[in-house]
Amino acid sequence: MSRPRSTLGSILIAAEVAMAFVVLTGATLLVRSFVGLLSEAPGFNAKGVLAMEVPMPSSRYDDNKSTQFWKTQLMPAVRALPGVEVAAAANCTPMSLSPTGRFRFATRFGIEGRTFDPGRYPVAQYRWMSPDYFRVLDIPLKRGRWLTEADRDQPRYLINETLARQFFPREDPTAHRLIMGVMDPHHDSIEIAGVVGDVRDLGLDEPVPPTLYMISSSPRMTLLVKTAGDPMRLAAPIRDAIHRADPEIAVLKTAPVAQYVADSLARRRFALTLLATFGGLAALLTAAGVYGLLAYSVSGRAREFGIRAALGATPANLLRMILREGAAVTIPGLAVGIAGSLACARLMKGLLYRLSPMDPVSLAASGVLLSIITILAVWLPARRAAHVDPGAALHIE
Repeated sequence: MSRPRSTLGSILIAAEVAMAFVVLTGATLLVRSFVGLLSEAPGFNAKGVLAMEVPMPSSRYDDNKSTQFWKTQLMPAVRALPGVEVAAAANCTPMSLSPTGRFRFATRFGIEGRTFDPGRYPVAQYRWMSPDYFRVLDIPLKRGRWLTEADRDQPRYLINETLARQFFPREDPTAHRLIMGVMDPHHDSIEIAGVVGDVRDLGLDEPVPPTLYMISSSPRMTLLVKTAGDPMRLAAPIRDAIHRADPEIAVLKTAPVAQYVADSLARRRFALTLLATFGGLAALLTAAGVYGLLAYSVSGRAREFGIRAALGATPANLLRMILREGAAVTIPGLAVGIAGSLACARLMKGLLYRLSPMDPVSLAASGVLLSIITILAVWLPARRAAHVDPGAALHIE
């Protein structure tokens, strides 16, 4: 009396539902992870700050000459420009380091009064800058005092909260001294002048490393300028000021510090865009597949629906029957999709930030969204079947 649905078609639709669920779950996980990343505080204020890499010719500048150039020529010229609020120099811009750069600016250290096994000394990121660096980026002082120009190249450092928390959890860090050059015959004893706030220097999705800060210069530095408006508006005047001070200095990358923050999320943003696009396409294909299968089934069963209506089946009865058939195709697909998502959890782990690949909220959201899509796809052919004209349907051969 009824034409049986195509078994192969049902299997294909269930497979579509399963694949759509896996992709939608991945997209949902990435969206939630990305939103979580954007809510993370970087530990500094990038608004209005311009970064310019200013490498000096090594043939003419050593550390001492570069220090004098920055102090007596370049910084006064830049600070005198209209629109410049604060200017500083640092060995690198936050979130600008490649994996190689992170290794290059890492150093081992010890702590006076504590012993470490050879080769197991703790490691910290090492930053040197001019005193106004912390003002430019609004990095707060948590304990102790700021370093000033009088501390330049002196054995006095600032440390970040992570280092203080890891090695001086219930003590005043400024009461201790660090040991630098632990892998060399000669060791330096370093005073801890203060503790500054944590900066996500390696990226929003990277843990904050222990970090040491000192006042110093080198031939290759980055100029950081806090401006009153759009920082790129001052790029040309600052470049001109640098060339007036020394025409042989080549200004390399110039970009707002906010761009470095955005670039640190580029990989995750690309993965999110790609998976969200595929997720949307998968959902549309699933809806089209479910609709096509049931629409074809309904169109071929008009006589059956007419007979059922003639025997007393109400439109509501016919509607429920078609919806059940749609559910019989989609529910197994959802079940397989859940299993597939759990199986793919390990692949997603590296792309997520503080979120489990088996996050129940993401699984539930994907299931609800896909269920709504399939219900809408089933509704149209079901509504058509429910309102079939019994008289006309019984005359169909």
